[in-house]
Amino acid sequence: MTKTEIESWSNKTVDEARKHLRKNWKEGTTCVCCGQRVQLYSRGLTSAMAWGLYLFYTAQPDNEGYVHAENFFKKQNCPSSIRGDFPKLRFWGFIMPKPSDSEGDDSSLGMYKILPKGIEFLKGNLVVPAAVLIYNNKFIGFGEKSVDFKGALKNKFNINNLKVA
Repeated sequence: MTKTEIESWSNKTVDEARKHLRKNWKEGTTCVCCGQRVQLYSRGLTSAMAWGLYLFYTAQPDNEGYVHAENFFKKQNCPSSIRGDFPKLRFWGFIMPKPSDSEGDDSSLGMYKILPKGIEFLKGNLVVPAAVLIYNNKFIGFGEKSVDFKGALKNKFNINNLKVA
C-alpha cells in the first residue's frame, strides 16, 4: 500500500475499513489498519483429500482414538499433497483434531480422528459442498457446487477397488 493510500484512510473509521475489506476480500486486498493480506479463499475437496480420508479410515476402521496424520501418511509413502490437505477435511466435519489438554500442551498437534460424517461420505451416503470458503484459517461458508465421494476422486482412483464397510 502506498503512502498516499495509507494517508487517505487516516481519517476514516475502523468500521469503514472493515466494510472495505469485506467488499474486496474475494480478490484480495491489504488491510488499511495493519497491512496484513486479506483474502477469502475457496478450497475445493480434492481427490487427494478424498483418498487421504479413505486411507486414514481403512487403517483404523473401528475409529478408536486419534492418529497422528503426518506420521501416518509418511508411513504410507503418501505425497505431500495428501499430508498437507488432509487437515482441511475438518471444515467439512469429516475429521476432528484432538483437543489439547492444557494451554501450551502441543502433544495433541497433528492428531485426528474420523467423525461419523466422514464415514458416511466414504460410504457414498452423503453429498457435500465441493468447496469451503476460508478466511484467516477459519471457516466462513460453503461454495455452491456439491460432490460425493466418487466425484471427489475425479477418476484418479479406481472406485471399484475401494471398500468401505
